[in-house]
Amino acid sequence: MISTNFLRQRLKIRHLRLIRAINEMKSISLAAEQMGVTQAAVSKTKAEIEDIIGMPLFRHDLERWQPTEIGARLIDAAYLILSEIDSVNDELMHLREGVHGSVVVGIRTYALLPNLATAVARFKAIFPKIAVSLIDAPYHELMEQAERGHVDLIISPLADDEPRFKHVSVPIKAAHHMIFASRGHPLLAESNPVWRDAVQYPWCVAPIGTRTRRHLEVLLKKLDLPFPADVIETNSLVLSLALLREAQLLTVLPVAIGQGLDVYANAGSPASDTHMGQGVGERVNLPIYDIGDTVQLTWLSDRVLSPATCRLRDFLILRFNPKESRSVPNFRWTGPPVEPDSLSF
Repeated sequence: MISTNFLRQRLKIRHLRLIRAINEMKSISLAAEQMGVTQAAVSKTKAEIEDIIGMPLFRHDLERWQPTEIGARLIDAAYLILSEIDSVNDELMHLREGVHGSVVVGIRTYALLPNLATAVARFKAIFPKIAVSLIDAPYHELMEQAERGHVDLIISPLADDEPRFKHVSVPIKAAHHMIFASRGHPLLAESNPVWRDAVQYPWCVAPIGTRTRRHLEVLLKKLDLPFPADVIETNSLVLSLALLREAQLLTVLPVAIGQGLDVYANAGSPASDTHMGQGVGERVNLPIYDIGDTVQLTWLSDRVLSPATCRLRDFLILRFNPKESRSVPNFRWTGPPVEPDSLSF
């Protein structure tokens, strides 16, 4: 039988951290390693909590510890309570020492990189004591890291599968694309290039299953044209630019990236220039019929965001889509006026 006073009198912060660690690691040994204690200590504390509650928190399933129904409820509470404690701790530190802290931002889009770099630089100029970590990883990995509390904000087009956790997503930028060609490509000499000719040339394309690849496939299907037969596949922007310099290729690039490369090309940068973007190529005047996505800013709605995370979230919203500030719970920007991005909504 559950003790009516257990939560009020006997539940400790270390209990919450322990069940959170077991839930994340799905292993007693890995949870012990994460917490810096012995396996015996983890097993003993887990048994102690379960004995007082009178019900198991986890079940052993296929060599992994999975939460029971009551365990899942307590785990949800643990995340909320621990995030609240971390937030209060940060607020107290801010009051004592000024605004500081850290924010981890997961990124899964090339379309926003130039704009995001400018935004982060301006944010850091306002809050130099807030450390900002930018992590590029597949969408599902970012979701898992966010669920574990290791990623605070995610900037990405929403995937086809909605995140498992409760979240808020705010559109911050429309990500459009363009067709880009290596310098000297025959299509650049055409005043009115057509897609029927374009698909006959070699391409550098994103791998099967990626959003950019699917957009190109849908476009060509609408035009009743085959997908290019001669392709090099890569999901690396750096490698794509290197390939464009080494071979006569066509590719799909975010407008923000391609415009920057166009600037270098029109400035007459020598082919020997060592800058990765310089001398790569130019935009091809092919209609692309709105290939692109809406980039979203996502965070967990059932966790208390740290003050540093709130400041960066609010800054990015004001920078890219100020109108959304009215729809964001607890939006409270107290910094100086934020200049909207030139390509904001």
